Amino acid sequence: MATLTLNQIDPAYPNVLSVAQNRNTGQYLLAIVTASASGAVDVPCRIYQSSDYGSTWTLIENLFTNVYTGGRDINYAALASINSSVFYAVAISDDGQHQVIFPRKYGGVNFIWYSNNYGVLSPKNSGASDGTIVGTNTNPGWKWAGIDSILNWPVIPGFLAKFTPGINPVLVGSNGTTIWLDQQVARPNTYVANTRKTIMNTRDRAGIQGLEFAFDVPDMFANGYNATPSIRVFVITSGNISRTNDNRYPAECLSASYINPTDWPVSATQGGGVAVTADQSILYAARYANGVGGIWKSTDIGDTWTKITGNINVNAIAISPNGQYVIACPMNPTAGVGVFYYSSDYGSNWTTNSVSFTGQINHLHITSDGKRAITSSNMTESTSSQYSTPGYISYLAPLTAAEQKALGKTVAELIALSYTDAAILTAGYSVTELINGGYTYTDLINNTYTFTQLLNEGVTISQLRTEFSLAELINGGVSITTLVESGISKHELLSYANWYAFYEDANDFKDVYVNGFVDLSGTLILRNGSDMIVNGNMSLTNNLIVNGGTVSFNEISGQSNIFIGEDVSVNGNLYAGGDLSVNGQFSGNFASGIIPLSAINFDTNNANDINVQGNVYIGEDISFNSTATIELGDTTNLIVARHC
Repeated sequence: MATLTLNQIDPAYPNVLSVAQNRNTGQYLLAIVTASASGAVDVPCRIYQSSDYGSTWTLIENLFTNVYTGGRDINYAALASINSSVFYAVAISDDGQHQVIFPRKYGGVNFIWYSNNYGVLSPKNSGASDGTIVGTNTNPGWKWAGIDSILNWPVIPGFLAKFTPGINPVLVGSNGTTIWLDQQVARPNTYVANTRKTIMNTRDRAGIQGLEFAFDVPDMFANGYNATPSIRVFVITSGNISRTNDNRYPAECLSASYINPTDWPVSATQGGGVAVTADQSILYAARYANGVGGIWKSTDIGDTWTKITGNINVNAIAISPNGQYVIACPMNPTAGVGVFYYSSDYGSNWTTNSVSFTGQINHLHITSDGKRAITSSNMTESTSSQYSTPGYISYLAPLTAAEQKALGKTVAELIALSYTDAAILTAGYSVTELINGGYTYTDLINNTYTFTQLLNEGVTISQLRTEFSLAELINGGVSITTLVESGISKHELLSYANWYAFYEDANDFKDVYVNGFVDLSGTLILRNGSDMIVNGNMSLTNNLIVNGGTVSFNEISGQSNIFIGEDVSVNGNLYAGGDLSVNGQFSGNFASGIIPLSAINFDTNNANDINVQGNVYIGEDISFNSTATIELGDTTNLIVARHC
């Protein structure tokens, strides 16, 4: 379930004016805090940064090795002495690389501070030459720039700022009178024409009060800084939604038109929000005033609108760059509680979460994946009033188990948070972490793991045998060789083996049991009167020699000679490709004990001798080619039932 949390940054400066986070992940944040109440004018501030999703915050001060007293450095005592410790806006690019801090502008030369290195505070720059117009200082650390001589930012107090989305960000700011674009902060070592331009004059409309609750811009340089940009601005000002009339650049886009939905509740004091996708394909707007409000959506840059919610109290809104994830909330709570609305399907469906807060929310920021959002309060106002909440509210959508792991959550913590086994087991934890977190090897095998994976991650056979039998291990793909190498007795393994390497282990056993087949390319010798019992067929390509004992077959097929020193009992046919030598009695499962001729097969084209030391009974004819003979001993009888 999603969570809403009210977060305090500095107990001595509890009220949060402005917060910015990078869109890609939400890892990098900047915040302006104050001890003054919401709505006060020109309040002393402090600047904090976080690079771990807001888990910890670091005060930004004394950015340079040189000491400056004229306001060039963020030294709060020095700034307070010249009445310059008031800050209005912070901004961070999508990837977090570019970060900017804006103070209130007073007379004379004033400064902004920017980082092109993810806000790192060390090593420090000297601060001596960072404000040159080309920005030649390529060293890490924060730098300064003069607002008047370099950026030409408007002089009117009260300020909003943000970076455009995409991989080619530019800084855009508003002071309630004009909206400006500046490329130089994100391109500190490049100077091109029209790097700084007015792109909208919000007071071209009659009745504009110099008060802007929100503005948004698309990806202006999607095709690169050197390509023709697409300049368009959407603003909530004087209670209306305004849009620049064209995409002109580099000429100033001074004119704008209202594009309100037909049922839009116009109010110059009740806030409202507007948000556009990076490619300008979808536009969202939120407003609640005089008991009427909701969220509207346009797919033609505001020419037509569709209301996609009921009558709900929302005035701040933010979307992911593709418009899939949307979050909205009220400007002020109702009876101390604010309801947040969240959609992950382009506004088709909504879920709600409530949180208690005081103060005023004018802005929301959400990450590209819709997982994280934060609130911000400051807006532009000609009276220089600064609005805040006691802390900022963070929205955290349900994180995947893998995302929780990336944040340092343990397996046991995810189990306590009721994540499913399937989610935890596929989150990237090691087997050791899973076992230490409370899982068993059986749990792992029953879900996504195999025995091979467990063995590859260092689990031993001994550990597996605490939960699995040998049969389960073998059936699960563990090889006999692996089991033998782990120290398991070969005698114990024979009941499970389907084959065995006799050439390696010929002297290890008195008895050999084989569940499958024996494939011999050499000679099989049975010694010391040992028996061999074969219930199936036996095929030999070499000799079978029996020096004692009984050999019993259902069928014998020999490609070579068969020499048997004792009795032979054949329940089926006997096929001999070479000589058949029987030193004992030859018997078969024949009627009346008589061997029919069809039961004796030999090569008639290359006939060999049949040597029998006992009686031979033949129930059919015997015929011979050429000079073949039958030799009988003194006590041997040859009985032929038919012709010879």
